Amino acid sequence: MRAAIFHELGKPLRVETVDKPQAGPGEIVLKVHYCGICGSDLHSTHPGVFVVPNGTILGHEFAGEIVESGAPGWKVGEMATALPNNACEDCRKLGLGECKDNLGIMCPKNTLTGFNPSAQGAYAEFVKFGAKEALRLPTAVKSREGAAVEPQRYACRLCLTHDGAPAAEPSAQGAARRLKERVTDPARTGGACTRSCSATSASSRAPRGEAPGALE
Repeated sequence: MRAAIFHELGKPLRVETVDKPQAGPGEIVLKVHYCGICGSDLHSTHPGVFVVPNGTILGHEFAGEIVESGAPGWKVGEMATALPNNACEDCRKLGLGECKDNLGIMCPKNTLTGFNPSAQGAYAEFVKFGAKEALRLPTAVKSREGAAVEPQRYACRLCLTHDGAPAAEPSAQGAARRLKERVTDPARTGGACTRSCSATSASSRAPRGEAPGALE
């Protein structure tokens, strides 16, 4: 497959041909339809505190079609996205798909998709991730909107805390579900969610009950 790869500071990403990822047990390979460019991608390829290693394929805001699945309940042809927070080896041994201490991105053992060659991202034709990080896209949410699920979860979290309400459910599923309440009642946030979460709001109109991984 072709992928845009980071090699060194001051140099553009290099488009190269690399091996297509293969799905192992509990893993999914997605054909990338859309991938966003996050500010974190820009910062991590410029001089600073954090620079990604040589050989990294960036890209953690993506969506597309499943082309290979080693995970029960996930079928080829389904549309999906995934969150970039990967559980460390200690948490995976416990059967967890996220940090047991609920540290998320702040866990020092966390490997983020698209920031290390051990978890390559979606600036490529295909991307692999664990099914426990996966989110199935309802039919009402297209790939272009689905690629915005990960960043929009933070916008939704901001909306949840903007008016002093606790962000007790910061997951992407919870953010999409709670967004329906905020968007349908913009007076609660002064319209902030309507402006900042327009892409994700489509998920609130999607059918429910498509677990595992369905947006609610």
